[in-house]
Amino acid sequence: MKVNIGELNKRIAIVELIEGQDDEGFPLDEPIPVEIYKVWAKVTNKSGSEIFKSNSDYSKKITRFLIRYRKRINESQKVRYNNILYDIQYLNNYNEENKWLEIIAEVVK
Repeated sequence: MKVNIGELNKRIAIVELIEGQDDEGFPLDEPIPVEIYKVWAKVTNKSGSEIFKSNSDYSKKITRFLIRYRKRINESQKVRYNNILYDIQYLNNYNEENKWLEIIAEVVK
C-alpha cells in the first residue's frame, strides 16, 4: 500500500474506557476514557455508495482512520477524534506488513 505521509494530518487518540470511582469510592455513572496512543491519521468518511453496497444502515456514521501500525490496538478500544468517541468495528493490518493500520469505526451513540 502506498501512502502519502502528508495525508496523515489529523490528530486522533486511541482510548480505553475505565470504570472509575468518585472521592467516596462509589462507582461513577459513566466510564472514564483513558488515552493509550495519540497518533496522526488520514480520516475519511464512508461514502453513501459504500454504505449501500455493504447493505449497512444509513443512519450510522462510519469513519475510516488510517494510521501507522500499532501492535496493541484492538476492537475493545475507542477512537477519539474532534472530541467525539468512535467504536472500533474493524482493524485491517494491510498485507500483514505491520506498516499501516486501517480502523473502521462508528460514532458512539
